[in-house]
Amino acid sequence: RKEDLYRASVREEGTKLLPGVAALLSGLAARGCPQAVGSSAPLGNLDLLLGVTDTRRYFGAVVSGDDVSRGKPDPEVFLTAAAR
Repeated sequence: RKEDLYRASVREEGTKLLPGVAALLSGLAARGCPQAVGSSAPLGNLDLLLGVTDTRRYFGAVVSGDDVSRGKPDPEVFLTAAAR
């Protein structure tokens, strides 16, 4: 229920990138730097946020808490994202 409420809020109210983030992502992509997302959030949340912010195209890999067996504070999600 919490995730459903969160996603509804994002769909209705939207969200914005922090100042400078779009330019940073674009600049890194233009330089050929591989980028990935590693988050303990459910994949549905990540897909929604990346879509709303129009940033999915920058990331070669998106790894969620659903993709790993060990959660925070274990670094598995970040190591998996880096490997992909």
